Amino acid sequence: QGFLDAFDEQLYLRGDGSGLDALTAWMEAEQRPFFALALLRGAHLPYGDGQPYVESLDERVQTWLDPPLVQRPSSSAGGPPAGDAEAQRMNAFLGLVSTDDDVKASLDAAYDSGVSSVDRDLGRIIEALESSGKRDNTIIVVLGDHGEALGDSGVIGHDNNLHEAVLRVPLVWSDPSSTKNGLQSAVDVSTVDLMPTLLQRVGATVPAGIDGVDISDVLSGDTSISSRPVRSQAAALPGSTLQRRAVRPGTGLDEVVTVRNLRVLFSSD
Repeated sequence: QGFLDAFDEQLYLRGDGSGLDALTAWMEAEQRPFFALALLRGAHLPYGDGQPYVESLDERVQTWLDPPLVQRPSSSAGGPPAGDAEAQRMNAFLGLVSTDDDVKASLDAAYDSGVSSVDRDLGRIIEALESSGKRDNTIIVVLGDHGEALGDSGVIGHDNNLHEAVLRVPLVWSDPSSTKNGLQSAVDVSTVDLMPTLLQRVGATVPAGIDGVDISDVLSGDTSISSRPVRSQAAALPGSTLQRRAVRPGTGLDEVVTVRNLRVLFSSD
């Protein structure tokens, strides 16, 4: 996370939203043009308390969301991997999620309430921009760095997998210069496109040779841009494999990389 070193100020925002007061006060007081990055983590494990979607979470879901310290799998010699107990606990809970509708609904409610907390925090940031008179001169981008699987394909979370639920993320662009509101697009874009698009928008130089492209036309409603692969990568945990995936409309390309060899698998779905 060395990119954080490029920021003049760093403020810690807790999962419960505390710390936002310092951020909003800074934005209200700052007189220079600024770029602020707010990492809102309410939709991360252990998610939220389920409200207002349910009065309380199913006890089995609550127990799973309050785990002991998670140990990652280890490839060290002697005995089973350190993560075996956690893997067994995960598999047992996945069995409940796939067979018990009450458990699945409660898990969904926990995640939805986490997303709601992010929405509330975002609202506070926008209110601070409005009260300081900066809202009409500020581009706001809401972007997920990953999605979340909630039992999809036998997975919960986002670690070391590239399922659709993890790859598909929200991208909302609010620009005071836009003359079109409420546009939606099904064009495949990537998180790496955000940097060149923002740089172009503010009149800064876009570096040559970067992977991302300016998607300003897509944000204006153009759907005729040429198709290109959108690549994703899941970092390998000790004892697991590195996964890469490139997605084209109607076509999937999956790569599985291990320590000793490289396998490239093509699929038609």
